[in-house]
Amino acid sequence: MEKRLQEAQLYKEEGNQRYREGKYRDAVSRYHRALLQLRGLDPSLPSPLPNLGPQGPTLTPEQENILHTTQTDCYNNLAGKNGAKGG
Repeated sequence: MEKRLQEAQLYKEEGNQRYREGKYRDAVSRYHRALLQLRGLDPSLPSPLPNLGPQGPTLTPEQENILHTTQTDCYNNLAGKNGAKGG
């Protein structure tokens, strides 16, 4: 799970950079990839990864915070509320 969180954060940061460069379509793609990582999906595969069990992975409070913050930033950036400035 830690790796997915890190990858999601990386995609979000790449999206922010693309946005600043005026590459809006690329930015949107990166935000979507970040969200897919957070949902437990690999964007390079057509189907979800095997079920992680009824409860899913156990996250530390810090990991939960990263997950929710990254999700919120990506959704806000996709909606154009942050303009990828701080999110």
